Amino acid sequence: MLRHLVEIDYVRHFGLVAVVWEMEAEVETITGMCRYIATDRMDHAELTIVLRDDWQGLGLGKMMATRVVNIAKGKGIERIEILFDSRNEGMQQLFRSLGYIVLHETSILDIADRMEIVIGGVNL
Repeated sequence: MLRHLVEIDYVRHFGLVAVVWEMEAEVETITGMCRYIATDRMDHAELTIVLRDDWQGLGLGKMMATRVVNIAKGKGIERIEILFDSRNEGMQQLFRSLGYIVLHETSILDIADRMEIVIGGVNL
């Protein structure tokens, strides 16, 4: 599982990490992560984005998601699926603001929402 999470191949699995230098502690810390992993169908992928609470709402998530989605599109991914907490309105707004067609299916077992965005190819 650890290997799956940390080894990326830049085609089926790609990710970005945002870091910031913490002056007081004199260390770099991770402020955000965004990645996609292609499913068995190479034209679909699952996308994950995580931001530290104090970095939410500042544009970092949109910047990272835009970059990762564009890379996925360049690798032949046509649709991206995102699962998120149904109370997370910021996540919904983030992906709607990217300008892609949103195919939205709400409430999976009342614990998460599923959002699918069309990023390339033919909209079926």
